[in-house]
Order: sequence, then C-alpha cells, then structure tokens
Amino acid sequence: MDWTDAILGDAARDFVPLAAFGGWDFAGEVLAHYAHEPDPRFRERLRFMSRLLPLMWLGHTQLRGEDVSRHAEWVRNAFADHSAS
Repeated sequence: MDWTDAILGDAARDFVPLAAFGGWDFAGEVLAHYAHEPDPRFRERLRFMSRLLPLMWLGHTQLRGEDVSRHAEWVRNAFADHSAS
C-alpha cells in the first residue's frame, strides 16, 4: 500500500473531487453509501471546499498555460444547484 498521500484531515475534503468531477448528485449518491454518519456541519464544509478548491485548480492551471476546459467544468459542477445532495 502506498501511504505517500495519507493525511489526517476533514473527511469532507475527500468528497470535493466527487462533487467537482461528477456533480452534486454523484457526490450525494456516494455519501449515501458512506459508512459513517457525517457530523452536522459536514455538508456545509463540503459545499465551501467544493467551490473553493476547483477555483484554485482552475487558476493554477491557467497560470501554467494549460487547457482550462476540464477545470472550468469542475467549477460549473461545484456552483450548480446542490439541493438534491
């Protein structure tokens, strides 16, 4: 097993790529199968981080002069209506 990227932190951070890459419905489906009951502010932190991090990824990608289309889609997903999740 590779522990290179192992960290202790907020579990909501682990769900950010799900919301960004797959949208809020996908993140909600995965969360529904999560083995642990999230704390009361989990979804609030997830919404915040899911909007902040894709914007940062988009900015870093543009600064490197790379194609931003994929990152722009992640930002759109993050800011889409997430009431279902």
